Formats: sequence, structure tokens, C-alpha cells
Amino acid sequence: MYRGGWRSQGVVGGACDNRHVGLGSTGLGRAAVQSGEMAEADYALIYRSVRLRVVDLVRNLPDDVLVREVPATPAWRVRDVVAHLAGATADIVAGNLEDVASDAWTRSQVNVRINVPLGEVLEEWERCSASVEPTIRDFPPSCG
Repeated sequence: MYRGGWRSQGVVGGACDNRHVGLGSTGLGRAAVQSGEMAEADYALIYRSVRLRVVDLVRNLPDDVLVREVPATPAWRVRDVVAHLAGATADIVAGNLEDVASDAWTRSQVNVRINVPLGEVLEEWERCSASVEPTIRDFPPSCG
């Protein structure tokens, strides 16, 4: 279980610093230092790796665990976090980016999937990610 916080994993300047992205022992986001310059991180690979790891972690969880509150997101249960992750990719594919990342945008993602079986939510996330992952390198920077 991850307990270290982003700084302990190597994100030097916080979430917006792309000099080094920590993913525990996978090292997928670690930029290689060559000739004093940082190589660009493959964010599509990082996203896919994290998505697959989350799917592996939640796919077979019993219902009593899926309804537990997530400490990092106190208002959301485990299944709500997964609904948001799937919903974000579905919204990107659908072009539903008005108020992107707002409370209303994320709340809608959770609410739409509140009674959808987890397996279907995971299938939606996989299906939409097949369109989103190849485009991640074209996303505008989140910090500016």
C-alpha cells in the first residue's frame, strides 16, 4: 500500500513538476538523466500502467470493501473513485470537457455510475482508455 506521498516518490516540485514522476517500484515515470538533460516521460505508458494496476486491485473486491471510504478522498468510496476514473476517460472521448475537473464534473461521473456494476465500469474505462491513452502526449500541460 502506498503511504509515502508524492515528494517521497520523487515528484520534486509537486504534481506539476514533470522532472520525475514516481510510481513506486515500477519506475515507469522516472525520467532518465543523460548528458545533464531529462528525457521526456511517457505519460501514456504511465497512465496505462496505473490503470491496469487499479483494475487488478479492485476487480475482485467484495462489496463491503467497495463501499469503504477512501482516506485520500474522504467524500468518496472505493467504487466512486473508480467511477470517476472511468468517467473522466468517457468524458474525454465524448468531448464533455465543459467545467473539466470541477466538483460538478467529477460528481456527475460518479453519479452516472452509482448503480452500475463494477465490472461494467471497468469495461467502460478500458474501452474509453483505448481512445484516450494514445492521445495523452497531445494533452496541454496542466500547469502554466
